[in-house]
Amino acid sequence: MLTYADGVHLNLELHREPSLLARIGAFGKLHVEPQHRGLLLGLLFGLDRERASDPLLRLLRRRGLIADKDSLDDPVLEQRLDEIGFHWRWQRPAGKPGALFDRLYAATRRAHARRKVFVKEFGQTPALPETVVRRALLLGPGRQRVLCVGDDDLVSIPLALLGHRVTVYDIDDLVLLPFLRRIARDWKLSIRVERRDLMEPQRGAPPRRFDALFTDPMSTRECFDLFLSRGLAWLKEGGRGHCCVHPLALETFGAVQQQMRFDIVERHHEFNHYYEEGFWENYYRSDLLVLEKSAATRPRFALGDDAHVDIFAGELNTRHHACCDIRAFDPHHFDRPHVEAAIAALRCCGLFDVVAEQSHAEAASLSWIAALRGGGYLGLTAFFDEQLVAYDLFPFQPRRDLMIREIIRREIPQSFCVLVYRVAKPARSVVSA
Repeated sequence: MLTYADGVHLNLELHREPSLLARIGAFGKLHVEPQHRGLLLGLLFGLDRERASDPLLRLLRRRGLIADKDSLDDPVLEQRLDEIGFHWRWQRPAGKPGALFDRLYAATRRAHARRKVFVKEFGQTPALPETVVRRALLLGPGRQRVLCVGDDDLVSIPLALLGHRVTVYDIDDLVLLPFLRRIARDWKLSIRVERRDLMEPQRGAPPRRFDALFTDPMSTRECFDLFLSRGLAWLKEGGRGHCCVHPLALETFGAVQQQMRFDIVERHHEFNHYYEEGFWENYYRSDLLVLEKSAATRPRFALGDDAHVDIFAGELNTRHHACCDIRAFDPHHFDRPHVEAAIAALRCCGLFDVVAEQSHAEAASLSWIAALRGGGYLGLTAFFDEQLVAYDLFPFQPRRDLMIREIIRREIPQSFCVLVYRVAKPARSVVSA
């Protein structure tokens, strides 16, 4: 069958913009026009060899982006996921539980490597396979009815491998839900999937059906309200929910808890680690909170309510700080002279009243911190081996934060901004090259 070559991944656009095909470890990329979206999706699941004469498929084959394979597995992307998750492998349990972890991890990593397509409009930033397995092991083996409200992390797969009967409600019926259907069919797993837009009134799904809940919403008040209202309504009384929360959103989450009246029975600090489109590590971290539904629990939205809220525009508080990811297509542009040029530009751009500064250089890193008049600061550290720049700015001001990103993008050519994440107090901000 014709499918994507090993190491190839796709950033799929849903509207009029072209989608982007690229390969791990290669600088080349290919933009594919929207009219070919169906063909790109077909390649994810394998196309008949008889279609090899299609002009686009011929082009993709000449570029080495597709291949004639007998399997949809991708050992290159599996290795990449191993490399990203290596730093967290120490959390693997010892003894017999470790053997179970290894079996679940191998299958979950295999599935993540096969799911090569990311849909930007849905904000898909999956958790690493090791994180996903540890989430599932919190529930352990059994035959519970488990609901995943959103599942771009693919936690349904290790849950089903542990024997649970899993239902996934997600809005992505273009890539994610067909992918899970295929995995469930090929691996004979008890995973049922259904497209649901959580903002719409929820019909045809009776309340209090599930024993356990897993969800990983964005850490804004609006998103918590939406995902937990739906999830808790479907959860049985006494059932437990597992919800990911950014540490800086705990105060916001506490307000949600008070309004909806559920119990928090466990908190696992910095439990969740992530990657993003292109199979790059994402430096976002989140806690895992275990919730328990009681007779007093009252979701903000009833299942029959219209719940149209702007989950992307939610604030965590007063937006004192901002996080940003910037990636460069060409790592050769990320070196000491380019970083020094960015620091010099930040120093003299006119937006920062620097009263004192200090820098420190080593073979693999360069740090600079400037004290700003009025008590704020701006710090920047470059890690050359990791091709990573992290900056800290406090207090947050939209114009100043935008200027930092624009200067870094200008001084590190061929880069683009992929994420802006604003938080409530000083925290590490990330710019990746």
